[in-house]
This record gives sequence, structure tokens and C-alpha cells, in this order.
Amino acid sequence: MGKIRIDIRYCGGCNPDYDRTGLAAEVERALDDKCTFDDGVGPADWVLMIHGCPTACASMDNLPLDRCVTIRRPVDASLFIEGIRTGDTFRFKSLRGHT
Repeated sequence: MGKIRIDIRYCGGCNPDYDRTGLAAEVERALDDKCTFDDGVGPADWVLMIHGCPTACASMDNLPLDRCVTIRRPVDASLFIEGIRTGDTFRFKSLRGHT
């Protein structure tokens, strides 16, 4: 099986509570052996939408919500990493779509 493809998107950063690009870099480092990021080859398996705060107000129009994971805080990224590493996507079910 090939690597999982992940597309990383960001909110506009109007009032972030944490370093969004730093968090994305942590996700990439943690999953480097299992995933490719923003490779532009076909549709992504997962779209990681990194919002800078719990409001999560960035538009997710035109994104495939069935494959979107909403990150509002660093612990959400930890759930995503754990789910991908174990192959158990149920671990980050609460982050799916825009809730």
C-alpha cells in the first residue's frame, strides 16, 4: 500500500492561539514514514484543516467534508497522528468535517 496523501490547509490566522505552521510541521515529522503532504498528485486521502482557534470560522466550502479533519488546537493534531499511526481513523472521528 502506498503512502497516505494529506493536504494541509490553514485558516486566515486572524487570531491564532498557537503556531499553526509549527503544528503542521510536527504532524509532518510524526507521519513522514506513512504519509506524503501536499504532493498535488490526485485527491488527498485526508484534508487537514488547521484552524488557529476553537472558533474554526474559516470557510470549508468546496472541500471534501467526508475527508476533512478539523484541527482547532494542538491536542486535535495528536488525535489525528495517533489515528493515522494506528490505522484507526475512529480515534479522530470527532474531528471529521466541520462541527
